Amino acid sequence: PGKAPRNLEVYPSPRKAWLDWKVVQPYYQYGKQISYRIIVKNLRTAEIDFGHHVAVQDQSKIDYGKLLDGLKGLTNYQLNVSLINVVGEGPITSLLFATLEGVPSAYPQQFSIVNVTFNTISATWEAIDFEETHGILRGYHIYYRLAGLNGTWANVSVTDLAANAPVLSLRSYEIRVCGYTRVGDGIISPIHIVNTTGFSKYIIIMFFLN
Repeated sequence: PGKAPRNLEVYPSPRKAWLDWKVVQPYYQYGKQISYRIIVKNLRTAEIDFGHHVAVQDQSKIDYGKLLDGLKGLTNYQLNVSLINVVGEGPITSLLFATLEGVPSAYPQQFSIVNVTFNTISATWEAIDFEETHGILRGYHIYYRLAGLNGTWANVSVTDLAANAPVLSLRSYEIRVCGYTRVGDGIISPIHIVNTTGFSKYIIIMFFLN
């Protein structure tokens, strides 16, 4: 082919984008069209996050579209599109675009309950991998509620990798964690069931003294 594909338009969302383009003008196709090659390169990692060949089944077709999935949120990309005919690959049309911010696609790993008292559940976890954040990670939400009641989730927001949830004594609680961005919560961890302890001797003594 003597020319590159025309009129590339990209419509991004957090982890994917839609691509529209027009075929190489027939005069410059120089033979039967075989496919259009699409490459999406991550400009931060220099890795190819999407690659695909769109087969040409109708030589008279003018407009094409393709979903570019498997991308990272809030990431800059270079898009390359070229025509391959029976002889080989033609010139490339390049376009820069950025995906929108999304939410984390993974929950924190190694979520552990490290201490339980009559009024507090303490938990720790590992940070979500950067490649799974799909945006600017603002912190973590700990969600907890009384077990078995399907009630409203209370939550604690933190920016580090540990949190204390205020609870009642001698109760069973459901507790879980997720990361969040400006857009919202990401995937949330499986539920942990935690049983709190009874009142301490100090609290009982103070109760009777009062």
